[in-house]
Amino acid sequence: MFISFFVLVWVSFAHPYNNGPDIRSDGVGYHMWTHALMTGDFSFCKYKAVPTFDLSISNMNVEKKICQNKYPLGVALARLPFMIFATKNTSHLKISKGEHNLSRLCGALCLLGVFFVMVMVLRSLGLNDRSTDIAILVGTFGTGLFHYATYDNSFSHIYSSLGIAVLIWVGVK
Repeated sequence: MFISFFVLVWVSFAHPYNNGPDIRSDGVGYHMWTHALMTGDFSFCKYKAVPTFDLSISNMNVEKKICQNKYPLGVALARLPFMIFATKNTSHLKISKGEHNLSRLCGALCLLGVFFVMVMVLRSLGLNDRSTDIAILVGTFGTGLFHYATYDNSFSHIYSSLGIAVLIWVGVK
């Protein structure tokens, strides 16, 4: 587990894969939800004119000037306590560096949560330290979980993984 933790910290802070923004694709839709939750404006039509943001619009009612965000608001709600500070003074039409950094931090924290919960589960099932570490290492890198906590940190996958880990823990208890 310490290897996974060390690599997670290094990748999260060194950001060695800097070939694009952290918040992209699904994450743009969650960015839009964050601003909607903060402002109370849920029309989303203002995003239609912004390249890359327009891809998050799935439906448009021209008469009522209401556009639909195709991504559900779950990740935006989960990240809102953190993102509210990074988005307070930023434009809704541009994703700030602070939002990108916070997205990366949230993904890393979720993976740490998965580590913690799964260690509790495996230890309560009687696995020794070495077996637990191997299971965490294989699970983290073999399932793509590390990828979704770092490179694709703005996607919902890592948040779902944390939720499933907690459900497994509840089931084992």
